[in-house]
Amino acid sequence: MRRFLIWFFSLFGILIICILGLYAGLTYYYWGRFPYGIRINDVYCTGMTPEEAAGYMNSMSVLDSICIDIGDEYVDLDFEDIDFRYDYASALREYLQNGSQYLWYKNLLFSNSNVIILPKGGFDKDKLERKIEALDSSLWECNDCQIILTESGYVFKDGKGTCFDMAKTTAFIEEELAEGSVNFVVDDSCRKVESESPKEAELKSLYEEIEAYQNKEITYRFDDGDMPLSTLDLCHCLVKDKDNLPVRDEEGKFELDDVAVREMLHNRFERYNTYKNHYFLTHDKRQIYIDTGTFGNLIDEEKECERLKGILKSDRRKASLEPEYLKQSGRKACDDIGSTYIEVSIEEQHLYYYVDGNLTLDTDVVTGGVRAGNDTPTGVVAVYGKQKNRTLVGETYRSFVKYWIPVYKNIGIHDASWRSSYGGNIYISSGSHGCINTPLEEVSRLYDMVDIGTPVIIY
Repeated sequence: MRRFLIWFFSLFGILIICILGLYAGLTYYYWGRFPYGIRINDVYCTGMTPEEAAGYMNSMSVLDSICIDIGDEYVDLDFEDIDFRYDYASALREYLQNGSQYLWYKNLLFSNSNVIILPKGGFDKDKLERKIEALDSSLWECNDCQIILTESGYVFKDGKGTCFDMAKTTAFIEEELAEGSVNFVVDDSCRKVESESPKEAELKSLYEEIEAYQNKEITYRFDDGDMPLSTLDLCHCLVKDKDNLPVRDEEGKFELDDVAVREMLHNRFERYNTYKNHYFLTHDKRQIYIDTGTFGNLIDEEKECERLKGILKSDRRKASLEPEYLKQSGRKACDDIGSTYIEVSIEEQHLYYYVDGNLTLDTDVVTGGVRAGNDTPTGVVAVYGKQKNRTLVGETYRSFVKYWIPVYKNIGIHDASWRSSYGGNIYISSGSHGCINTPLEEVSRLYDMVDIGTPVIIY
């Protein structure tokens, strides 16, 4: 038993000595080189010195320019402008010196590792400083504070804190480049810090008042949605001095320009003022403009102007308003005609009746006689009555009709028992006295379906 133990421990000792010898030998072999199975930045570096690996990584680099964001200015430099170069060697040496060469056995026993090492940067400081000194002087010189009227309303341009300290900026850029960064933003800590002057304090106070004014939330309600007044709309209403800044009235409030208020409201209300101002999409998808008729909405702009001025002069922050109207028909919307209407094409001598956008009835008709000077008036009008078995009386005629649908003064849609045909060019030489003659069967259907107030578009 004793012999066995002596033999066992002797063999075990020899094995340990062999393993330590192998470890020492391979460690010596990899001394100053990267150990077995190591990848750095996806480059297989086993057996390479830091300098060899750095050379290989430098050859793989595809970057050749530097982009620096300084405030609102972008500075682009080529590597050669400042003799910039990546320095992988020092970072690789540091990694190797931290003991990685002793750990080759880990990659032997386990899966190969990939280490990410960021390079340092080397450059010519004198060349860099000359490039920085050559940048636009506005980077280093702060402007005075300004209040400017833009397309989005008044904005405050604070000259303080907008320019940079050249020494701080240069030091920051050098530090970033030394760390190998070639695309970065100069930190706000590099900006100049200057005290505020009395004039600047006065401008800031004025801007606070302007903001309170231009940020009022004023909205007009319509059936197809709300129409908010924009910041620029409100600024347009102000009387301004030579610097485009608001002028105060005797009470110390911002003075309003009556003409500008009316002009702004007129422009904003134009789409909703549909009276004698209609765009209409015909049955054959043509958009036409019609500036005649009795149907439509007309906002009382004088009243709205006075109401708006009162709100702008007050401390009210929000207002949701429904406009007052001089004339109102149908929906309070840009498209007040809607999807249920009667369409009459004089050129085609045809009538179309749409209900909820669907063609429900269409028929040939005969409109006012052209040669006799009895043309049917065009325009956007509306059904204002319905009557059966009526006698129509004029200076030269007396006609009995079974269905009478008046749309404009004494003009209406009705049957014509004295006619046997409709459509074509009949209206030119043998047209009506201005009414829209319609076949009995069709006008009877229309009479039963159409409601008083239905828009009628004649063109």
